[in-house]
Amino acid sequence: MKPVILISAVRNLKNSKEKFMLHESYVNAVRAAGGTPILAPITNDLDEVKSYVSMCDGLVLPGGEDVSPMLLNEEPIRGIGYVSAERDRFEFMLFEEARRQDKPILGICKGCQIIALSTGGKIYQDIFTQHPNTIEHNQPEEQLGELFHSISLTPDSKLYELFKSECILANSWHHQAVRCVGTELRVTAKSSDGIIEGIESIDGLMMGVQWHPELLFEKHPEQLFIYRQLIETCIRKRG
Repeated sequence: MKPVILISAVRNLKNSKEKFMLHESYVNAVRAAGGTPILAPITNDLDEVKSYVSMCDGLVLPGGEDVSPMLLNEEPIRGIGYVSAERDRFEFMLFEEARRQDKPILGICKGCQIIALSTGGKIYQDIFTQHPNTIEHNQPEEQLGELFHSISLTPDSKLYELFKSECILANSWHHQAVRCVGTELRVTAKSSDGIIEGIESIDGLMMGVQWHPELLFEKHPEQLFIYRQLIETCIRKRG
C-alpha cells in the first residue's frame, strides 16, 4: 500500500464562512510522489490528534497565515497579517504527536517555521523589518508556478543530495521565516540575503523548506524530489 500522508486542513480566515480549506497542490504533490493524502481538520482534542497521526505514515504541515505573536511571547509588530492561534496550537500538537510516534514530517513555508519553533528555534515576525537588506520574498500569488530567486544548498545536506547542486531556483511567498534553529535541526539552505530557506533534522525524519515545491513541480519536475523524499522515508520507516 502507498504511504498515507496526513496534511493539516486550515480554516478560511478571509471571509465569514466556516469551512476548512487546503490548496489542492499539496494533495497533487503527495499523489504524484507516490503517497495517499488524507486531510485533518483543526481540533484541540489531543485524543483526536493522536488518532489522526496513528492513521498516517507521515505528516505534511502546509503554508498559510502568520504564526500568532502570542505563541511567540511577543507583541505583534507592524506588518503582521492574518493569524490563527487555534491553528498554530493544532499544528504544534500534530508535530509533537508525529515526533512521539516517530513519523516523518515535511514542513512547507509556515510548516517549516512550525518545525523550527517546536524544536527550540525562533522566527522573524516580518523579515522586511527585522532582517536588513532582504531581497524580495513575496512574488505575485498568480505567478507562484514560476521560479523567482536563487537558494544556496549546504553540500552535505539532504537537499543537496536531492538536487545535486549547491544552487537552485525556487518560488517565494512569505514575509515570516526561521530566524534560528534548535539542537535537533540544522540549516541546509539560504537565499542570497541570508534568510533561512531549508532545515532538516539530525535524525533525518524532518525537513522544512520555505518555498512551495508543490506549486512548481508540474513545470519543474525536480521540485517533486522534496515530496518523494518524504514518501521514501515513510516506506523505510514502515520496513
